[in-house]
Amino acid sequence: MVDQPITFWKKMAAFLSIVITTNLLPEDLLRIYSKAHQIISFRVHGSVVALALGKQVMNVLNDSRSNILETVGVFSISQAHYHTLGSPVFSTVPNISEIKEKEQQRFFEYWKQIMKNLAI
Repeated sequence: MVDQPITFWKKMAAFLSIVITTNLLPEDLLRIYSKAHQIISFRVHGSVVALALGKQVMNVLNDSRSNILETVGVFSISQAHYHTLGSPVFSTVPNISEIKEKEQQRFFEYWKQIMKNLAI
């Protein structure tokens, strides 16, 4: 049986120092993320921001969009698995700057090819 969320959070209390359960302004959230060591995110965009800041992330799968994180080696866990975890499993991307640079270069090459094809 899946634990109720409150029971789960009691289990996780040893690992967590802050839980954000309300909407915040983007700049406030960035400030909190920048000070955090580990982030549990239920939204892919929250995980992307955390990874870009070099933080350890646990991304909880809400839908298939979260699978995009696999391109940088971060695998999402299902909500059912999340609620039954004995201890959290976090991912980090140590070479995020290299990946970003490589993907930007790939994008620009692709863009140049599109522009070249349009000129024909």
